[in-house]
Amino acid sequence: MHCTRSLVPIALAIAVVAAAASAQSGRTMKRLSPVVIGGTAAMAMQHPTAIAGNVYALAVCSPSFPGTLPLAIPGVIQGVLRLDPVAFGWLQFGVLDASGRTAPLSFAVPNDPLLVSASFDVQGMDLDAAGLITLTDDELETQVAAPPPPSLNMVAIAPGTFPMGSATYATSGFPWAAYESPVHAVTITQPFWIGKFEVTQAQYQALVGANPSAFPGASRPVEQVSWNQAVAFCDALTVQEAAAGRLHGNGWASVQAAGGSTLYLERVGAAWQLRAARRPGWEIGYGDWRGTFPGRVRLHATSETLDVDLSVSVSQLETNVDLDPVAVQVTVPADALDVTIEELRRAGPLRQ
Repeated sequence: MHCTRSLVPIALAIAVVAAAASAQSGRTMKRLSPVVIGGTAAMAMQHPTAIAGNVYALAVCSPSFPGTLPLAIPGVIQGVLRLDPVAFGWLQFGVLDASGRTAPLSFAVPNDPLLVSASFDVQGMDLDAAGLITLTDDELETQVAAPPPPSLNMVAIAPGTFPMGSATYATSGFPWAAYESPVHAVTITQPFWIGKFEVTQAQYQALVGANPSAFPGASRPVEQVSWNQAVAFCDALTVQEAAAGRLHGNGWASVQAAGGSTLYLERVGAAWQLRAARRPGWEIGYGDWRGTFPGRVRLHATSETLDVDLSVSVSQLETNVDLDPVAVQVTVPADALDVTIEELRRAGPLRQ
């Protein structure tokens, strides 16, 4: 995503009155659907109904801007600018109404794997009849993600509030009915993915190697599964997807290499750096990168017959041959699966 250079309605050179951040205004940004390649992203600005009639605008900056800029000019502008002050563009304009939320800003995300991990921020602002600009209290920090593989049959769940429970069922006399009351509001603040169908016994057994169900049937839902078993299944599925070279996010990727090895990489700027590897019987960590080579390598044996945990400082070694950079470089496929550091630790190579 490219942002055009833009200026706020006042000259930023004089607008930077570095004042303390203003009090919360009740104006916030809300994500309405996940931002994934090939999908439709949606977001909106929420606001107090008392300011209906104000003119509003939504602005974007890409990549995400890490800083903030408090702005306070009496009668002109108030709030904290969370976008790059000299490089943002306008997305949407309109008039606030009594609903408390602007019309959704929706746009199609191109189905281009190169967009995965691209980041951008969106922030709103409004102008009242007296000419005062007020910024939203937050911004949407967004990173484009790859959708789950079609084989997982997952659907996106948008943020929102819904009533959970049943007042009628609570009086049915069933021993577990008490857990269904009272009816209460549940709010989902962030979009997420969930399985479209229940996990079948065939899917569960293929991954876990066992089927605890009391009513066997490959296409039937798996049952008699405890909470801990369900968590273990999800963890195993995460590892499987990572090993297959499919993604998650947050600038991490895993790639299945020859010989049963898995490589774990981190995006550093526009490039990928090899951070860890799992080979049959071994876990290898790479750190302290200096240009194209790691300055530190750790070898840890996972075999029960070996007790090896060796750290080597490459800078302390002397060699009479030049190392080929290709030896420590990896080409990451476009459909690689990004992983979080927590997922890597659960998988083994980066465990503490």
